[in-house]
This record gives sequence, C-alpha cells and structure tokens, in this order.
Amino acid sequence: MGWSALCGLACIAISTPIQGWVGEFLDTARDAKLGAMDSRIQLMTEVLGNIKIIKLYAYEEAFRSKIQAFRNEELTIMRKTGKVLAALSLVYTCFPYLMAFVSFAVYATIGGPNFTPGVINSRVIFVSMTLFGLLLRPVGSMSMVIEGTVSIRVCTRRIQKFLLKEELDPRTIEREPALPKDPSAPVIVLEDATFSWKSEDALNKSEEDEDEDGEGDETTALLSNNSKQSNEPTLTNVNVEIVRGHLTAVVGRVGQGKSSLLSAFIGDMYKRQGNAKICGSVAYVPQQAWIVNASVRDNITFGKAFDKERYDHILFACGLLPDLAILAAGDQTEIGERGINLSGGQKQRLSLARAAYQEADIYLLDDPLSAVDAHVDQHLWTHLIGPQGLLKNKTRVLVTHGINHLEQVDHILVIKDGQVSEKGHYQTLMKAKQSFYQMIKEFSVSHRNKKHQKKEQKVSASSTPSSSTTSDNEDESGTVVADDEVKKEEESGGLVGGEEVSDGLVSWKTFVSYCKQM
Repeated sequence: MGWSALCGLACIAISTPIQGWVGEFLDTARDAKLGAMDSRIQLMTEVLGNIKIIKLYAYEEAFRSKIQAFRNEELTIMRKTGKVLAALSLVYTCFPYLMAFVSFAVYATIGGPNFTPGVINSRVIFVSMTLFGLLLRPVGSMSMVIEGTVSIRVCTRRIQKFLLKEELDPRTIEREPALPKDPSAPVIVLEDATFSWKSEDALNKSEEDEDEDGEGDETTALLSNNSKQSNEPTLTNVNVEIVRGHLTAVVGRVGQGKSSLLSAFIGDMYKRQGNAKICGSVAYVPQQAWIVNASVRDNITFGKAFDKERYDHILFACGLLPDLAILAAGDQTEIGERGINLSGGQKQRLSLARAAYQEADIYLLDDPLSAVDAHVDQHLWTHLIGPQGLLKNKTRVLVTHGINHLEQVDHILVIKDGQVSEKGHYQTLMKAKQSFYQMIKEFSVSHRNKKHQKKEQKVSASSTPSSSTTSDNEDESGTVVADDEVKKEEESGGLVGGEEVSDGLVSWKTFVSYCKQM
C-alpha cells in the first residue's frame, strides 16, 4: 500500500507541469478565440445594420470574404483547443489505470523487504484496486476542472477590462441643476475652452508608440497625411454664451466641428483647458436618431408619465399624425431594433418628439431637419423649433446646413477649423461679408442649380409615358393580400409573433433530420 500511494503521488507530481502548460495554452487560445469572435460579431453587426447599402453596391462578396477570414481564424483556434482538450481528457481518463499499472509493476519488482520482489496476493490487489477506484472519478475530472478554471480566468479578465474602462469625467462641464434666477443670464458658457476626443494620457501613449514604431496606433485617422494632426484638439479657444430662451444656430462647412460643439456641451469630450458651464436640464437630439425596440408611444414618453394633452400636442408639432394613421396599430405599433420599419425622416421626428416630451430647459438639436422633406421641414420649424413653435420658450441650439431659417434665429455661431470664427445676428454677419457671407453665397448658387436640374428632370419625365401599372389587388412588389392570421398580426402592430409549438411525440422525420445534422 505504501508503494502504491508513493507511485500515485509520483504520477500526480509528474503531471503537474503538464497541467500548467496545458492551462497556459488554453488561456492564450481562449483569449485569441474570443478576440476573433468579437471582431466577427462586430463586423456582422455593421453588415446587418448597413445591409441595404451593401446590397445596392454589390459588396456582398467583399464582406463575405472578410467575415470568412475572421471565422476561419476562430475555427483554427477552436480546432487546436479541441485537440488539446481531447488529448487531456484521454490522458486523465486513463490516468488511474496507468497509476495502477505502475504501482503493481514497482511493487512486484522492489516492493518487498530490502527492495525484494513483493508478494502480490488477493488482499493487496483488492485493497489497491479499491484505492485506485476512489481516485478514478476525481482524477478523471481534472480535464474539466482545468477547462473551467481557464474559462473563469478569461471571463474574469474580460469583465474586469470592461468595468475598468474610462468613464466620463463629471468635472468636464460644471453643471447647475436649476436655471439662473436672472432671465438674462446665459445658460451655456464656454470661456477659452479647448476640447479633444482624446485624453492627454492617450495622446502621450500614442506619441510614444509613434516614436517607437514610426507609425500611429489604431486610433490614428486613416486618411490623415500627418498622424500628428489627429492629435490636435477638435475645438480650440471657444468662447460662447447662449442666452436663456434664445434660438441659436450653429453653421459651418462639413467637418469643421459643429457636432463636436454639442458633444462638448454634454460632456462627451475631453476638456484640455478653459471653463465650461451649463445650467438646467438638457435634451439632446443626435444626428443619427436612436430608436429602441418598443412601441411608438414608449419611444416618445421614454419612461415618463403619460400626459394625453401634451402627447397629442407633440405628435402634431412633430408631424407624426399622418404617420400614425398609416401604421397598423397607431402609436401602439412596435418599432423594430434601430427603427428598422421606419424611414429616416420618421426616426428623426420620433427622436424630436421624445426630446420635446422630456420638458427640458435646453435642447441641443444636431441637424434634425436634414433627414426630412421640405414641407416637413417647414412644419417642424413652424410648430416645434421656430420662434412660434412648441419650444419657443426653451433654449435651443440648432446645428443646421440649411439657410432658409437663419434669418429667424436669435443668434448664429459660425464654426471654422474648430473655432468660432463669427457670431451675431444674420443681418450683422451678412454685412460683415466674411466666411458666413461667402458660405451663404455659395450655397445659394448650388441650390439654384439643383432646382434647375430638378425642373429639367420633371419635364423629361412628364414627356415619357409610364411603362406599367400595378394591379389594385397587389402591392408594389406584386404580393397578394395575406391570410387572416397575418392580417391579425399586422392589425396588432407587433413585429414578433407567437412561437409555434407542436404537441405530441417527435416524428421520425424530425428525428432523422436531427441525426443527419449531427
């Protein structure tokens, strides 16, 4: 018995370095596998989110090859990991029997007194086999223990990495929950403020990496001729005062920092210097509307108590009443993820309605009128954003590329190269004849040319007879009216139907199909 225990301990001691090597290999392989899976899922999410563009431009093969490359990398790692786990499971399953074989061999050779051959009888055999039988299950499960330990380590590191990510610094913007008592006092103040999308630590790290490798890191702009330009602040020496209850328009050419200015207002950017202060509650309407998978009403109320009168007023002001009349269940119609069953204009107006329902003190509107038609633009301006709209007593900061409403705003900020180059009333800026005047002049010429081209297209289209008509009983795609069950689902306004479940025994056809898939 002593020799048997000694041989068993020796076998376990020999296997300890193997366990360490296998654990280290599985740890590295699991990290690499999850990294490849993250890249594949991220790419798949982007593909599904932009599937319309991919189909229109026939990019399917290019993106398929990219996805397949990540998938092949993932499968390669999974195959290597599977082989190691299979070998480990085989070794630990056979390990108790190997211990028994070695123990009996050593005992039969030198297990007696003075290292003489030991006597193997039924007592020794049965007692030893009982001991090895007790070790069979715990030793055989060592492979699963190692795999589980590695999984816990990898998952813990990933969760820790996520939880330790940098959070927004609340000290970037000095916030006052209430509006100032003086009605003439500004509610948004920026004094010599400089903002950047990168923190100083990230900038120093990227500069060190660039000095060592001669190249920037993965955050360096791909189209930048000089990588140091990407480290420059986005907004520099900004001095802005926005008065309470005024409508301020932020204009400028593409890529000059208009949207970044709104992001600075809400504290999404890093402040390198200067002072920033904002008073009162803020409602932000991003350029890309954010829609949740819920009903139209839930997207608008967004957790606040339902006020019928205010709700109806907002629906009218945002021009959503005609859209609700078209939807199957009105404002109870379910909206898909990312507003998949809404147009761009409908999503933007829904985002505006949500912001208006929050009854905030300050509204930051990042070009919400760019996604709507001209007549809807006028409706939103008249009944919601403009001087006579629903938000007329609120402080509004409107980023816009249009010029047709600029004469009616209280104040205009012109952004150029990340700085406020001009500010003032429309007439004042036009008399100055600087960058704002030049921008308005260029826009007017291009707008006139576009209108002329549209008129020519209408004339040519009216002279061409229509080639085909659509049947009254079919829609544009040629599909016939659905059956009663589909009609009921459409009338309920839901996107997700009930799951169909079969009762009774599993048919042989299903069983055979399952076996073939295995």
